[in-house]
Amino acid sequence: MVINLLPANPGWKAHFSKGFDTPRLEVRPFSDTDLESANAILMERDIYRYVEDLENGNQGRAWFDRVRSKRNYLFLTMKDRILHGMVGLAVLDMCPDTSLRLGGFLGESHWQKGYATDFLLGLKTFLDSSHPSFMVFAHVHENNLGARRALEKAGFRISPESQSDGRIKYLMR
Repeated sequence: MVINLLPANPGWKAHFSKGFDTPRLEVRPFSDTDLESANAILMERDIYRYVEDLENGNQGRAWFDRVRSKRNYLFLTMKDRILHGMVGLAVLDMCPDTSLRLGGFLGESHWQKGYATDFLLGLKTFLDSSHPSFMVFAHVHENNLGARRALEKAGFRISPESQSDGRIKYLMR
């Protein structure tokens, strides 16, 4: 999923301050202690290429510092409840119309193991129970079949506003 670097409304993050749990994951707001694990994931398989404003994996730490200080993103860590290690990172950004833009990535060793689906279903449950008015969308590269399948399993649908640049826009209301 593409991470877009646009400014957002600052008050919305409080809704996520305690995070949420799924059967497999602990989802919590990102902290400085997560920086090393998140940067290591960015370096895997050139994941950084899909992150806006990041030209190479060696810039990961500086990118996190810059984005966290200048942008109003909410970074959420995904940690395996049994292994206690980080499997991925999600990013939420509130748009001017109060919809939430979703982005994120998983470490390569966690691909095709259901973590993305588990996270998305957990996010849906969390939002349905506490903030049912939020609409969530994600732009996904058309060749990222794993992310597309996970979004569809969690109830996202392709938007008629999909872009012609190789990205597909998915929505969940």
